[in-house]
Amino acid sequence: MPNNNLVGKVPEDFANLIKLQTINLANNKITAIPDLTSIQDLTAVNVSANALDFSSLEKNASLVGFNYGNQAGLGVFTQTLIDVGSDYDVTVNGGGPSDEYQWKRNGVVVNAANAKTYTIPAINRANMGDYTCEITNPTTPGLTLLTAAQRVLATATLPGRLLIAANDPATVGTMTLLKVNAIGAFDTTAVRAINNNGTYLIEKVILDDYLLAGFANPQVHTNALPTYFTKTIFWEEADTLVIEGNLNNLDIISEFKPTDPENGVGVILGFFEEDDAGGRTEKNKRVSNSGASLRRVERTSRAAEVILTLIAYTFTDSNGEFVFSKLDPALYRLNLQYPGYPMDTTSYIDIEVGSGLFDKEIGVEARVINNKIVVTKRLITGWETPDSPYTVYPNPVKETIRISGAAPGLQNISIVLHNSTGQVMTVPIEYDVVGKAWIVNVGKLPRGNYFIKITEGNTTRNLRVVISD
Repeated sequence: MPNNNLVGKVPEDFANLIKLQTINLANNKITAIPDLTSIQDLTAVNVSANALDFSSLEKNASLVGFNYGNQAGLGVFTQTLIDVGSDYDVTVNGGGPSDEYQWKRNGVVVNAANAKTYTIPAINRANMGDYTCEITNPTTPGLTLLTAAQRVLATATLPGRLLIAANDPATVGTMTLLKVNAIGAFDTTAVRAINNNGTYLIEKVILDDYLLAGFANPQVHTNALPTYFTKTIFWEEADTLVIEGNLNNLDIISEFKPTDPENGVGVILGFFEEDDAGGRTEKNKRVSNSGASLRRVERTSRAAEVILTLIAYTFTDSNGEFVFSKLDPALYRLNLQYPGYPMDTTSYIDIEVGSGLFDKEIGVEARVINNKIVVTKRLITGWETPDSPYTVYPNPVKETIRISGAAPGLQNISIVLHNSTGQVMTVPIEYDVVGKAWIVNVGKLPRGNYFIKITEGNTTRNLRVVISD
């Protein structure tokens, strides 16, 4: 008895298959089939779960037992950037003469958009988005072909100047555009170098909410700080650019770092970290190159009001550490810049620095917790040995540390210097017989927190030292 079934692949010539009774081509990623209506003995045709459009389905709709359900979507995802205010056509072809179309934007029906081509008028923030089309055909009821999204986004142009004073342009620097996110860190979407006359142009900016920052090169413009539009070093106080179209004259006048404190003995040091979401286990990673500022807090006659004066500004290093040294006794407010994560004002951001043994050196830890920067006080003596007979000076230090002590046989001890992650630092160490002190040269080490492990016989003591600018 002859095999009157066809399963699987579409043959090249259906003319020789006129005796077929069943055809099963389901789930074969087929994109087209010929007209099968001339095969007289067909009783069942299954072309479901393929990638057919109505050019194949409509001409075979009259077949008995025609199963055509569950066809794949049409087309592939695309993204197009269009100048704001321009018209733009989205188009699709379902293939069948009787096709009926309905366009949607972001899943919502677009009124009167029921043809193969829909013209988006004067594209703007209100009508840009993901356009898809649902295609039906009355000859094949129950089937809707869905198209892949055609993402059409309106863009604007942002020109302006980076200045170091009114009408005095910066000559070297960069502009950074940050997209505002409802939750979490803001996204850097553009970085542009300024021209030597201070002008800049950021093109193809997708309409959205942004922060804009300019940073005049501090090697050319001494002590220049990253400054947000229009004139602040704090992203929380910056003007949000709600971009609906092209903007003009986005000028930023740079803020500058004050002269570093010189005469005080106070130190505030710490590190900044956030959760490392890239791993399977919960761990933290240090935040580098984050702006860290210190403002002196002065109360006014009204208890709720304070005057904040910028005293010092620095950046976290590659290990997320920061140090403010030579501070006068005062109350200071700490701020760490990580756009999208505000300071938790209920945490330890107001820091009292004194001149005594227990209040002149303050250690803090800053962490991103629940989308805020939470600061806590560190017990600096937690790592140090409180009854150590050894003295480390000067501390903070820039070039050379001297270690002296009351214990006999000082020259017969072992001294090892570690950074804050426990790595042993190789530095010159020698003993000064006349001065009865060890001399440790740290001039080539980066600034930050370090620990000295002193071992004498079976006794080990630990000391902390700060290397500052």
